[in-house]
Amino acid sequence: MRKTVVVVLVLLVTLAFGGFGIAAAQSSNPVPGLITSTTSVYAEPSDSGEAVGELAAGTMVDVLRSNDNQTWYEVDAADVSGYVPADSLTLLASPLLGETVWAASGSANVAIFSAPDLNSDLLSTMSYGDVATVLGSDGGEWSVVVGPDGTTGWALTSALESLDDATLAVVTMSSADAAGVYTDASITSELAGSVANGDTVYALGEPDGELVEVLAPEGVSGWMLTSQLTELPKASVSADVSSAAAGVYAAPELTADVLGDVDNGASVVFLGSVDDFWMEVYAPGLGMGYARKDNFGTPSVLGTTTYANAIVRQGPNDSIYKAITQLPAGTTLVVEGLSANGEWYQVEIPYDSILYPYNGLSGWINASLVSTDASGLSVTE
Repeated sequence: MRKTVVVVLVLLVTLAFGGFGIAAAQSSNPVPGLITSTTSVYAEPSDSGEAVGELAAGTMVDVLRSNDNQTWYEVDAADVSGYVPADSLTLLASPLLGETVWAASGSANVAIFSAPDLNSDLLSTMSYGDVATVLGSDGGEWSVVVGPDGTTGWALTSALESLDDATLAVVTMSSADAAGVYTDASITSELAGSVANGDTVYALGEPDGELVEVLAPEGVSGWMLTSQLTELPKASVSADVSSAAAGVYAAPELTADVLGDVDNGASVVFLGSVDDFWMEVYAPGLGMGYARKDNFGTPSVLGTTTYANAIVRQGPNDSIYKAITQLPAGTTLVVEGLSANGEWYQVEIPYDSILYPYNGLSGWINASLVSTDASGLSVTE
């Protein structure tokens, strides 16, 4: 049994970094946060100051910066902006950097709530075997997850189990409607179940010969032929519309059937660009389809540092901009965009790789220091 996921976010204090200048303790781009308990919003980082509003538990906010000792965050919400106590919110990871988990409770569905409270609103449920992404934690018994239907909320950590090194893949068969899932790494072993053509599974680890271990829908686990699977890229794009949701179509045509909607701000897998108007995506609960580019932001992809002590800077120039941090070789980060000359990547740094209490501080790194597929990225300089 794979280990139960325990996600603990630790707020790091600002450190002195010898050898080069340090950026101010703030992010050039907002960091997503989730209010964990109803809290007042103040004009200044002090509860003795003027209260300018209130935020309910479960409210998503943009975290702009912290005060010097990280006890207050400046946030921007839909109806109010100001400062909230640091212990009233949790900072969220990018979905690309979040840990993959599955609903391991076979006796009951796993509930997703609006707040870390069993008495809060029930947003959605996960069935046994459903897969989710952990974005953060309250440091105790609750985790912030994105469920298989795209719902973001709170679930009990004890009901979730980690899927180490899991990779999302789609069943692609040209001459059959379903693929077999075997109990052992042999096509002569018994069938544990089957997966329909077009469905997705999670490949667990490296293949064993022609087969790879998978977690399939409804908690079916076993082994499948790698030739029947197409790995989906580790790339995402988020809905960015003025309305509540963005549509996913069955074909890159406005007259095509609408498979369903993606909530504003929710992420989908970016599969590739079709033309200047359309892109192909995979949406949780909807499958593969097509979305209008003007309804989504710019794509982000995963990258890996290829050299030790790779420096991340405030901007795309090593002579002008101060260093934020330096990363060891093999660090996974999110590549969000390019400089105009293509020589620099705008990146989101993992929480445990930065010097400041932000889960995903944005910075710039020389493109020669990162291995990634940047073909779908936009210029963000």
